[in-house]
Amino acid sequence: MSSFNSQKFLDDYRIDNWPAGSKNVPAGCIGVRCPFCGDHANHMHFRLNSFSVKCWRCGQHKITETISLLLNLSLHESYLIIEQYVTDNAPRQQYEPRTYVKQVTYPAGMIPLDEPHKKYLESRNFDPYELERIWKLKATNHLDQHYKWRIIAPVTVDHQVVSYQCRAISKQQEPPYRACRPEHEVISHKDVLYGADIACGASVVVVEGITDAWRLGVGAICTFGVKWTPAQALRLVRGIWDRVYILYDRDEAGKVGGLSLYHFLRGFKDNVELLQLTNWADPGSMPDSEARYLMKKELGI
Repeated sequence: MSSFNSQKFLDDYRIDNWPAGSKNVPAGCIGVRCPFCGDHANHMHFRLNSFSVKCWRCGQHKITETISLLLNLSLHESYLIIEQYVTDNAPRQQYEPRTYVKQVTYPAGMIPLDEPHKKYLESRNFDPYELERIWKLKATNHLDQHYKWRIIAPVTVDHQVVSYQCRAISKQQEPPYRACRPEHEVISHKDVLYGADIACGASVVVVEGITDAWRLGVGAICTFGVKWTPAQALRLVRGIWDRVYILYDRDEAGKVGGLSLYHFLRGFKDNVELLQLTNWADPGSMPDSEARYLMKKELGI
């Protein structure tokens, strides 16, 4: 999961800081003097390995505004500094530059949705004709062994196809989801948000997978799994949406991933809300009636 290395940032810029256990500094945090309220007793704290900044006296603050005041920089300059201290907490591999193509290469045997694909969607209470119309779904037959008998979900940026992800239509197929090969992508699918091009309202709901987005409909976007990337999060920050809801799966990985994305976005945006499922394992398993009620009545999307 991505996080902000607050300790390195504070040390690099020689900002006085106090460790957890010091006066006014809770566990898992680093204390500093709050630049917002004239604090002289380190009431502000950065939560380690997150993007959360809070002052005991004046409340929660955006990380961009905090760094802007601490360093006397513009918001744009503070934003660039933050990017330098974002880490993904994953083992580092040797960097090899990727070569991108100008046009996506689809699997062999790509066809419109056929009867087996439609039956699979109907078995999950989806309307295949509606999904085909809204999400421009395609399908594969038996010709490509790597992608045979799958539903193809094109991924677009500015309405241009840059990648795709496939969903198997049989429980015997592993893995159930398979992404476009890296050498066939115009842009990595993990650098973009599925459904962002058609989410044109003031609010958006972020979910894990493509079927979750299909269930909730227009206004839902996915990060292709719980392990969101800084590039995806920054697209949310820079996007048109005034309010961002996060609705990851109900399992522990979903809770952890959703919370980390929430803390990242709260460093940049005020209107971010973390939602939790109560009756369903994931948004994709919700009945259509509940999904529509959530989107229209509760969230106003």
